[in-house]
Amino acid sequence: MAGSEASAPGAGSPFSLVRMLPNRPLTKARSDPVSIAAQARAYARTGACVEILAPRWRVLDGIAFSEAAAYFRMPSGVTIRHLGPPLSEDLPAKLLRVSLAIPPLFAGRRRGRTVMYHHKDPLALVVARRLAGTHILDLTYLPEDALGRVAMRVTDGCVASSPLLAQAIQEHFPRLRGRVVSIRGGFDPDLASWGAIDAARVRSSYAVTPGERVVCYSGKVTPSTNELRWILRAGAGLDLTFVVVGVTADSEQWLASLVPAGCRLIAIRHVPPEQLAEIYAAADLLVSYYDSAHTTLQWIDPGKFPMYLASGRPIVAADHASYADMLQDGVNAALAAPDDPDALRAAYVRVLGDDALADRLQRAGRETAEATTIDHRARRVLSFAATLPARRGPMTERAR
Repeated sequence: MAGSEASAPGAGSPFSLVRMLPNRPLTKARSDPVSIAAQARAYARTGACVEILAPRWRVLDGIAFSEAAAYFRMPSGVTIRHLGPPLSEDLPAKLLRVSLAIPPLFAGRRRGRTVMYHHKDPLALVVARRLAGTHILDLTYLPEDALGRVAMRVTDGCVASSPLLAQAIQEHFPRLRGRVVSIRGGFDPDLASWGAIDAARVRSSYAVTPGERVVCYSGKVTPSTNELRWILRAGAGLDLTFVVVGVTADSEQWLASLVPAGCRLIAIRHVPPEQLAEIYAAADLLVSYYDSAHTTLQWIDPGKFPMYLASGRPIVAADHASYADMLQDGVNAALAAPDDPDALRAAYVRVLGDDALADRLQRAGRETAEATTIDHRARRVLSFAATLPARRGPMTERAR
């Protein structure tokens, strides 16, 4: 266990306790745990006590259980409980999936008004229904399997990652009409003081010369990542330096084979969020380029976008209606037609060659980020949860 619960909830929170049941171990230095930790810090800043109930997985290149709180900079109001047997990620996937049900089995009793916040996975929610409180399922996709349908019958409400997903949930699950809210992810203002970042020092630490034009991508890096194929292919003939964050030992050789002639690659492994903020601030351009074949494109919520926007660097991305509420072409991003390396290359050239445009995009991006922080998201989630009825769990007292 790490951290300790605060003695009393603050006036800013309608709940005395927020219990988060993620579908990932916190011992991974990956995007999901980073997001979970950011949300936990934001809930703590509302004045609520926060408890994260995570499966006890040991992962390759992972964080020690005892170090998770420090790594994710958890405040004293956040408690992390790693529950279940110390499984390893090289076990069969089905066994690891079942282990997600263990944390709610051993959650124990808690007094006070409680919101049970389930991060994506419906299995933990189905098991946790015995616990009193208001149960919220955070979804980035439409549940279509048997377990997902069960979860949608018992959840008190859903937070959808996009407006299109919120609409789809209510169409497929009529009992949830009026119990679904669309809330995008937000930038964590606790991560970095952007104005204090010395971009020249960061560039020098990665052996980037003053004249190099740096295009940065962070996220999933595997041979199945079509996004990177498009991003690198579009750099042909432009003499760019691509900084790719999230590279693994298994993917580095594959990634290097995609770099076009005349361009340079700087491959970086997973880094703490604070270091990622520095890398973003030192880039000339931040890029994301989902193709039309992306499996959840119709309701995607790109987790990298809030931090991209907050960095004060111009963004180039594919033009998709699914996140039109976040990015607008020529306003806070330069959008290019999807599945078209020539269009993406033209967007690179347009932004890198026009300082006035780049300045407009980055200023508007920061304004967007500041209006949609992770704290704003946490308050909206809790306000939404407060409109839903709390239920009695057979092993706990009724939530007050």
